Amino acid sequence: MENRPAIPTKLKRSVLVEAGHRCAIPTCRQIPVELAHITPWSKVKEHTYENLIALCPTCHTRFDRGEIDSQILGILKQAAGGVPVSALCREHGMSSATFYKWRAKYGGMDASLMARMKELEKENAKLKKMYAEAQMKSEVLQEALEKKW
Repeated sequence: MENRPAIPTKLKRSVLVEAGHRCAIPTCRQIPVELAHITPWSKVKEHTYENLIALCPTCHTRFDRGEIDSQILGILKQAAGGVPVSALCREHGMSSATFYKWRAKYGGMDASLMARMKELEKENAKLKKMYAEAQMKSEVLQEALEKKW
């Protein structure tokens, strides 16, 4: 593994000031914070203001696990930096409802709740599929019983 150089103090300070020394996820806003790379350092091999974001340890863990998409994180960072939501939505081709849904979904949850939510979503999808198959079988049987032989 390569040695990663330390993030310059001036750059750290700029990112922390932008986030108000709190987590950049709008509905989280916890302290203390860590600096995270939006695009992994291993890919970009440099520390830049545009690629750094302040996250609390919980949100940082969620991001590392892939529970928070890097594009979503970048958009939330821009919003925290003062870019109007309407401009962000236009730039990224999404509705303001999507932005606010992301902000609500990715803020305020700890990693265990997020993992549980994803688990429940998978289970729900499986149950819906099972229900649809059972309903189809029921309809086929009903149709067969209604026919006169």
